[in-house]
Amino acid sequence: MNTKQAVNEVPLYGREEATRDLRKAFQDSRAQQQESHQVVWVRGQCGCGKTALVQKSLEDVVKQEKGYFVRGRYDEMPSAQPFSGLVDALTDLCDYLLEDEQIGVFRVQLSDALGSDAPILAAVLPRLSTLLGEFAPSAAIHCKPEWTFERLKVAMRAFIQTICGRSIPVVLFLDDLHFGDEESLELLKYVALGPSIKYFLFVG
Repeated sequence: MNTKQAVNEVPLYGREEATRDLRKAFQDSRAQQQESHQVVWVRGQCGCGKTALVQKSLEDVVKQEKGYFVRGRYDEMPSAQPFSGLVDALTDLCDYLLEDEQIGVFRVQLSDALGSDAPILAAVLPRLSTLLGEFAPSAAIHCKPEWTFERLKVAMRAFIQTICGRSIPVVLFLDDLHFGDEESLELLKYVALGPSIKYFLFVG
């Protein structure tokens, strides 16, 4: 299926307009006939309030729609943890699911969607084991690193797509993404700019 890319840049001058643009991107991600990727880049000088703008524009709106707003942040000093900002955000997402009254349904659907790739994702996202239970070590973890990374990308996308597939909006906000490691950026490119995921919005 051919998809077109809808990537918006939101400047910080004129906060009301920026807020409208962010909220429109969120509503577009929930559109019935979505054929475009919903990705928003927020531009601005360091310390000018980009984080506050995104949170104030979207966090309450997403919660009102019974969705999940999750945030991760990358630090200027490289982290020993791979994919640190992304893992922080998805750990929050796992915690939300653990509190959801439909947790039993999520467990079944996520286990089916991830299949044998679940241990690969859990190696990067330990909270997944709390959500789905402990996994037996996967032989794939001992494969060539490039093969494992390809399966990690597939698993990460399946994880998000399964949650959104229940018509639950997910907004993934990664702060200070310019400090992100190369692997994180490649993983995000696969998840956010692959075939569109309805109910999913990425903000960076």
